[in-house]
Amino acid sequence: MSSKNGWFVSLAAIIGGPIGMTGYVMAVKYMGSSIGAVASAIFPAIGTVLAHYFLKERIQWYRWLFLLATMIGIYGLSYSPNVKISNFGLGIVGTLMCSFGWGIEVVILAKCMKDSDNAVKDEIALQIRQTTSAIIYGVVIIPMIHGWRFTIGLFSTPANKAIFVIAIASFFATVSYLSYYKAISQIGASKAMALDVTYAAWSVIFTIIFLHDFTLLKPITIICTVIVIGCSILAAVDFRDLI
Repeated sequence: MSSKNGWFVSLAAIIGGPIGMTGYVMAVKYMGSSIGAVASAIFPAIGTVLAHYFLKERIQWYRWLFLLATMIGIYGLSYSPNVKISNFGLGIVGTLMCSFGWGIEVVILAKCMKDSDNAVKDEIALQIRQTTSAIIYGVVIIPMIHGWRFTIGLFSTPANKAIFVIAIASFFATVSYLSYYKAISQIGASKAMALDVTYAAWSVIFTIIFLHDFTLLKPITIICTVIVIGCSILAAVDFRDLI
C-alpha cells in the first residue's frame, strides 16, 4: 500500500465519517427522521453517478429504476405524518453533507482498493477509516458539543448498562463495516451502496424478532420492507450475469 492511497483513505474517512454523520444528524434534527432516512438513502444514487464517471462502472438502466424503488421504500418505512421542519435551510445542508459525504467516501475507497499497483486491502482501509474518524471525533466533534463529560461518565458508573449495550452494538457494527468494505472491494462501489441501504428493512425485521414489536406488522411496513430488500438486490445485479 502506498502512502498516497493511505492519505486518500484518511480523506474518505473524514468526508464520510464526521462530515457525513454530522450531516445525517442535522437532517434528522431539523427536518425529522423520515427526511433523515431519505438523506441516508440518496447517497447510493449520488455515489453511483460518481462511480460511473470516475470509476467507469457501467450502470444499466434497470438498476437505476430498482435503486429509485429502494429509496421510495425506505421513505415509506420511515414516513411520519407528524413531520416538523424546524429549520429547512440547515436541514438541506445536513442532507447534502450526508448524501454527498457518504457517496464520495465510497468512490474514493473503491478507487484505492482497485489500484492495480498499490491497492489498499479492505480490512486495512477500514482500520484507517475508523482510526481517523475516532481522532476527528475526539479532537474536534466531541469538544465542540461539550460531550466529553457525558462520554467519560459512561465509564465511571459501575451499574451503567450502557457500556455493555454499546459494546455489543460496536461488535455488530464492526462486522457490518468489514462486510461493507469487502463488498466495495469485490463487487464495486455502486453495487455495494445499493445493498448497504437495506439496513432500514433489516432493522424492521430484527425489531419484530428480538424486541417482539408486532405493531410493525402493518401492510405498508411489510410491503416497503419487501421492496427495499428485493429492489436493492436487483439494483446490485447485472441480469446478464444471472442468466
